[in-house]
Amino acid sequence: MARKPKSKRASSSIEQLTPLDQQFIESAQTKRQVRVDGRSVELTQEAIAVQHLFKSALSGSIHGMGQWIHYTQLAQEKEEAKRERQIEGALKFIELQQLKLKQAERRSESTRLILPHPDDIEIDPATGVDIIGPYDETELLEVEKKVRLRDAYFVQGELETCFSWPDPPAVECDPDCPFQGGSAEFLGLMTDRELPQRFRLSEDDRFKLAWRLSRMTKRELLKHAREMWRKAGQPKARGWLTPPYWRTIRVYKAMPQFAERVAKELRANREDAAVRELQVFYNQARDWLFPEGKKPENIEN
Repeated sequence: MARKPKSKRASSSIEQLTPLDQQFIESAQTKRQVRVDGRSVELTQEAIAVQHLFKSALSGSIHGMGQWIHYTQLAQEKEEAKRERQIEGALKFIELQQLKLKQAERRSESTRLILPHPDDIEIDPATGVDIIGPYDETELLEVEKKVRLRDAYFVQGELETCFSWPDPPAVECDPDCPFQGGSAEFLGLMTDRELPQRFRLSEDDRFKLAWRLSRMTKRELLKHAREMWRKAGQPKARGWLTPPYWRTIRVYKAMPQFAERVAKELRANREDAAVRELQVFYNQARDWLFPEGKKPENIEN
């Protein structure tokens, strides 16, 4: 006897959440405090259930192992299907953005706000899709601000080289440090490294910039550096110098240790302690860069 087909009304009702379904969802998202590796953390009921199933599998329970493998395989299959859909969508989106770029160039229009830029969309079959550049105009403005800061540091570096930094006798030198100049070049390189790949300077770009700056007179460099700092939103006094390189590198080397302390306090939900650690680092960095309240060096001092 042929089975009677289900009505559309009956099939559509399956997708609707019943009161019992709603209770299960709310219960799964309810959070509780539990101890994990000796630490008190807040987890959802759903996460706690997964932890118990995992422990059951590790204890040698055949049922627990079977359940764990089954649910793990299901989750991996769903994750792979989701990743494939993301990659397929990203490839279509890249094609669309490339078309927009070509059309804008053909009409001699600006391509600045065609975002995300195709070159900033990274596709990895193992991990999926990642956007490594600005997603919208707000993020683009932040990147452009950092670009101006990097350029200001490179101009500052040429200025300090031009004036044979550190000629002023008041500037301290560390005999164990291989480089006795200022920090501008180093800070420019670090800032450039923080930028998305599309906005970084190549070796050729840096060579061309150094060549162009080397052709300026000292007076032109002083004026140009001051203008670049103004554009970067950090106006400096005429003749301002960065701290000595050996002081700045000392701060950079200490940053990972302080970052780990802050992360440790945040993992323990101690936000006040994390803020105190940041204040300690700020005070320590200030003392290292400008010992005993010493003012920044100036070429014209």
